[in-house]
Amino acid sequence: MPDSLTVCLQEIENAIPLGDLLMEEVSAVSTFWHLSHSMLVIMGIVRVLEHSKADHYRLTLNLKWWFIRLRGSIPSGRGQSPKMVRPEGEIGVSRLEGAMPKSGVQAVEAKRPV
Repeated sequence: MPDSLTVCLQEIENAIPLGDLLMEEVSAVSTFWHLSHSMLVIMGIVRVLEHSKADHYRLTLNLKWWFIRLRGSIPSGRGQSPKMVRPEGEIGVSRLEGAMPKSGVQAVEAKRPV
């Protein structure tokens, strides 16, 4: 049974053909931007987890985390994504499909411990 990360990446890959949709009442950017952003976030998390060490973890109180946890969602339009996960330049089908094999399901599967 596939894990949730594999399922998320597969959903992104399946949505690439729909990427040129733009619904201004929902967002000022196209679906291509959101798909690219999601891929950058997921692969950034994978990279961080690869280099993290459990013995370096230190519990800290984070009120924003508790607020989001209790509310059940992140308030829309309130958060800014870091520059490293904001897609830049022209985003299209070829760019996303070209990025998927390198940073998609295959990359996660290859890095998974046996």
